[in-house]
Amino acid sequence: KDSFANHQKQQNKTQHSKELARRVISMNADRSARNKPKTESLAAFVQDKTLDNRPVKISLLVEHNDKTYEHVLEGPPAAMRSMVTKQLKLTKKYQTSKHNGKILKEHIAFGVSLRKYMQYQQLKYPTVKIPIFLRDAFSYLLRKGLAEEGLFRTDGSKAELRQLRDQINTGEHISLEDIKDVVLVADVVKQYFQELPEPLILEKFFDTFLAIDDLDQRAFQIETLRKIIGVLPQVHQEVLQELLILFYQVSLNSAVNCMSTENLAIIFSPIITWKDRNEAGQAGENVLNLIKEANKIAKVLALAIKEVHQLFPAPEGVEEDGCKPPEFTKKLVGHHAAIQALAPTADNSSVWTGDHLGVIRIWNAETCAFKRDLKPNRGMIFGMVAKDKSMWVATSNALLIIDSETGEIQQTHEGPHLSLRLVNTGTSPETIWAGGVGTVSIYNAETREPRQKLSLANDSKIKSLVSDSNNVWGIASKDIILWNANTGEKEKEVREAHNAIINDIILLGDTIWTCAGDVGIKIWNKKTLNNELQLSQGSEVLCLGSFGSHVWSGSQDETIRIWESSTLELLHQLEGFHVDGVSKISSVWTDRKTKCWAWSTSLDSSICVWDTAYKSFR
Repeated sequence: KDSFANHQKQQNKTQHSKELARRVISMNADRSARNKPKTESLAAFVQDKTLDNRPVKISLLVEHNDKTYEHVLEGPPAAMRSMVTKQLKLTKKYQTSKHNGKILKEHIAFGVSLRKYMQYQQLKYPTVKIPIFLRDAFSYLLRKGLAEEGLFRTDGSKAELRQLRDQINTGEHISLEDIKDVVLVADVVKQYFQELPEPLILEKFFDTFLAIDDLDQRAFQIETLRKIIGVLPQVHQEVLQELLILFYQVSLNSAVNCMSTENLAIIFSPIITWKDRNEAGQAGENVLNLIKEANKIAKVLALAIKEVHQLFPAPEGVEEDGCKPPEFTKKLVGHHAAIQALAPTADNSSVWTGDHLGVIRIWNAETCAFKRDLKPNRGMIFGMVAKDKSMWVATSNALLIIDSETGEIQQTHEGPHLSLRLVNTGTSPETIWAGGVGTVSIYNAETREPRQKLSLANDSKIKSLVSDSNNVWGIASKDIILWNANTGEKEKEVREAHNAIINDIILLGDTIWTCAGDVGIKIWNKKTLNNELQLSQGSEVLCLGSFGSHVWSGSQDETIRIWESSTLELLHQLEGFHVDGVSKISSVWTDRKTKCWAWSTSLDSSICVWDTAYKSFR
């Protein structure tokens, strides 16, 4: 049986097939010539007591999509008879389940130890490290559940929970994306851990886990936690890591979902580790002592959630060219409409994000903790740029200049403003260029007063602006316009640069990159505006961002793609984190400028934070 299991693992790896549609197993006992006709049943072979000691051969045949795979085993009759007997029992059980609709024991997930269940799952999916339904549930809750108030605390329908639990136990693949009730998915996760026959943190480590709370220094506590985790069974380590990461993301958004690390720890501490309940009851332990134990376990679990990134081995180092994918670190919720504006403050201490409801949310740039929100009530927010201790905010009704520290509006310029750019020519005072409808307004960045107004031939919307010390480039509908940064004089224009509305523009070296609704990216010489290269994607590209030599593109299909600018090679695809189009990508440095993050915003009103991990960029 073990040989068959190993063979199935090898076939899954080499053929990259998730599941064999049909298995046909033929076992033939052969004591004489290979071509001798075999007319007797396998049952007869098992019952035949007259076999001599000559080797017996068993052939395993697997047929799939008109292909046949074969593996031959050879051994003494006694060993082969035992193997055939076990296989006949498994075959009979499978046929009974298939015809009578019963659940195979191997399929059952609830109430079965993690190690036993994974032995079954890895026969079919050897590369998946945790139960598939748990992996999918964690991903679902990360994508859709972070804004749910009372996640894991509130209970849903018991009948629906029972139905989903039974579906999982049948072994069939369930698409959780079709489930609209976030609470139901959270319930089934909690129910699974409640029914485990042995806790995630094994009972033999309960006392050590409990004693962590008595250690004086946090560093010692973290080191002890790390040691406990390191000696757990591998699948326990994998599941615990994914669970703690989910809890970390939930607690990061506690201002919205009201689930702090402490709240999560109180709920899950008695679920992930315990002593034998019967023995504890027989010992007649003092109730007060049990309560104290529960509180200490909850405190240690809260610590594990907060320090999850220190408890598990870090990913392998990134090569100098940054060829490995950026690491997803955080997901932030709280907006209730599409986000299309994002900017760090001038001192890099905070990040401001603005949405289509006109709400601004302010985050700590280093920890990503939510600080506060502002509601200027001047329409949709399209762009922001920081200057000294002020944030300039472009809205559908006005240009607002807001104090970065107090949040007070210091000055207002009426009229729709859609994009902003701080321009420094080095020879004249800094200016703020503000794209509007059919116009570009230029403001003195120091006095905040209008300096110049540029008019377009039509009422096109200036959705984005980029600049260097000599020029400013802007996109207007399907056109690209190049202005002199000092005089405001238009130097070049490319009409119909794309076949659809251009969504974004970035400057990279001697080129500019544009993206549009024609599912393409075009690369232009920044001086001549000659189109040099282009990339095609299968979905509308909404935004662009640059990190060193890499260009990130955000698309309507919820995916971020990372390109090497020199070769146009697609390096990575980041998907499964946003649930709508990616609307903005920007770099954010910490206030000490020791770390650079990539922030991506979405039409689904969420924000994702990525560790860029490019040594060359740092």
